[in-house]
Amino acid sequence: MQSSTSAPFRLWRQSLYDFAAAQPGVDTLRAQVFAWSVQSTALAGLIWWVTEESGAAPWQAVDEAFAQLKD
Repeated sequence: MQSSTSAPFRLWRQSLYDFAAAQPGVDTLRAQVFAWSVQSTALAGLIWWVTEESGAAPWQAVDEAFAQLKD
């Protein structure tokens, strides 16, 4: 597994940050929390998908990871 500090992961987080920061009323802390939270949740879903034999597709595992945040 790649480190979360590798170039692709930094670029992914930066894109998420830029998106959030461009929204009205979003300060830099909120944008940073958003970027790290989205990336971490997506990675958690993918790691679960790799390590468990759920029969889910990768996108379903990521979708389920985000659904866990609502519960």
